[in-house]
Amino acid sequence: MKCVILTIDPGMNTGVTAWEASSWDTPIVEYIETKLFKHKEKSWEKGAQSIAQQIKEWAEKFEVVKLYIEFPQAFMTSMGMSALARGDIFKLVFVIGCIHGVFIDSEFEPVYVSKWKGNLPKKEVERRCKKYLPKFLWVDSDHEWDSIGIAYYLKGLL
Repeated sequence: MKCVILTIDPGMNTGVTAWEASSWDTPIVEYIETKLFKHKEKSWEKGAQSIAQQIKEWAEKFEVVKLYIEFPQAFMTSMGMSALARGDIFKLVFVIGCIHGVFIDSEFEPVYVSKWKGNLPKKEVERRCKKYLPKFLWVDSDHEWDSIGIAYYLKGLL
């Protein structure tokens, strides 16, 4: 079974990328696979649990040794305050908890959005990631690109 590190952009649509753990300490980490997980539940609580379960089932072919999960922060902007008022940040933390819960034996490290991405536009994350990925790779979701971008940030390549 291949040992992997997962980088995750959590949410009600969650992007997950698997990386070869043995190559993590090399200059270019070996990309394995990226997938987008969605739910069809009526409540966000059940949706979060569904996404975590889907990720767990997908990852059963690997031995997951570590999770790097984008972690939300409260920003004191009008958009940030609005997200706080709606409870979006709490829902996102619940999703993260559900995901970590199904990988409880794996090491976990939060990656704060302000640190890895800051104000970098999604299209710029995608452009920078493409420099290191195979040309044939098909990724069509911003969440998947962000899960890839997290790894390249951690490697000092973004």
